[in-house]
Amino acid sequence: MKPMYLCAGMSRSGSTWLYNVVRLLTEQHYDPVHVGYVTSFQADWRANFEAAVIKVHDKTPKLVEGSVIFTCYRDLRDVAASLMLKKWVNASNVIGALHSAVEGYEYYRPLSTFEFEYRLLIGEPVSLIESIAEVMGLWCEPQAIARAVQDMEHSKYSSATYDSTNLLHHQHFTKRVPGYYKEVLSPKLIEQIEDTFGPWLKEKGYA
Repeated sequence: MKPMYLCAGMSRSGSTWLYNVVRLLTEQHYDPVHVGYVTSFQADWRANFEAAVIKVHDKTPKLVEGSVIFTCYRDLRDVAASLMLKKWVNASNVIGALHSAVEGYEYYRPLSTFEFEYRLLIGEPVSLIESIAEVMGLWCEPQAIARAVQDMEHSKYSSATYDSTNLLHHQHFTKRVPGYYKEVLSPKLIEQIEDTFGPWLKEKGYA
């Protein structure tokens, strides 16, 4: 059967990096490949493509069956900081956004074939790519994939356009240092996030 890879990482947790790694690996071995965000998904893609790589955050049951699923996650306080720096949310609705992020992640997590924590992307991207390729059963040169994704990301700093293939745009990136929420969030908001998501943060080793 033609493979479908579902990149279902938590928002602001390396999910686009994950998607592009899986996409580049797939495109090295299949042609053509149906790629993009879930809103561009074509249910009949197998009629015209040899493989598919789709990025999704929210619970989308119709995409699960037959898919190889990848997930990633991050300290929710850093997720909140990233969302607020992008001005997607503010202090009044960020808790709701985090609930949605956790809900999507927890739906896909037990279905995933492979997942990683954000700090691994920062510290060991090449070994992470090797692990992803191994799960996919595809040969690659991980250093070349890492450079390709890095070059792709750097090119977007000077481009105002959104790319529907790599899903990047010039405002995509915020600070990638774990724990930088301390520079962005108020002590009151940090406390609110910790009170609301304390068990989840503890389970993941953040508290």
